[in-house]
Amino acid sequence: AIGKPLLEGAEVLATVEEHKRAKKVVAYKFKKRKGYRRWTGHRQSVTHVRILDIQYDPLSLVEPDTAMEDKDATEQGKG
Repeated sequence: AIGKPLLEGAEVLATVEEHKRAKKVVAYKFKKRKGYRRWTGHRQSVTHVRILDIQYDPLSLVEPDTAMEDKDATEQGKG
């Protein structure tokens, strides 16, 4: 659900702090009384990002002409 809802025209300013590897995730397979033991695992690559600013202006998405027409239409409907 990342990016839901998506904001059109939004900008995120960020910097990459570091690239590194996460802790090892171990999968241990074991079958009792069989002498079967297996260690497997992997390390995931991780990027740490610092979010500096989120810029979003919802009014910039509305066209000025359309906004005025909508306002005029609602005023005429009232009167």
